[in-house]
Amino acid sequence: MNDFIYTAPPTKLIFGENRQEEFLNEIKQVGGKVLLVMGGSSFQKNGYYDELIEAFDEQKIDYVDFKGVTAPLLSKVREGAALCRTEKIRCVIGIGGGTCMDVAKAVAFAALQEEDVLDFLTWKLSSEGRPCLPIGEIVILSILVDTFSSRRM
Repeated sequence: MNDFIYTAPPTKLIFGENRQEEFLNEIKQVGGKVLLVMGGSSFQKNGYYDELIEAFDEQKIDYVDFKGVTAPLLSKVREGAALCRTEKIRCVIGIGGGTCMDVAKAVAFAALQEEDVLDFLTWKLSSEGRPCLPIGEIVILSILVDTFSSRRM
């Protein structure tokens, strides 16, 4: 697969290995403190967390860890949004798979709303035209697919 950058404002997708510099430049353009939304401990165990934090420290990017997001729970979205408000977060980054990415998006939106995020999730209120913090995602793919097609039962 070829590395690429796809831009369709307000979205920018940076794809490929060793693209940290471009990613860090995007975060620096936002400025301010970053919320890191993470699930279990695999991101830390495989050493990627240390690399990211070292890069953040070198670039003088402030961050707050929001760990333990292992299920897309409303309580986690509310907790993350409250953390964004108290810590004056300017950007939310989901790290890992779909759960962290989904929660990061909901947190980034909920952090700037006065109303409860549940009212938007249940379509009681429209999210159209509402502000949202910038969102970044670091996708970690460690999916093992086994259809059992090669096994005889």
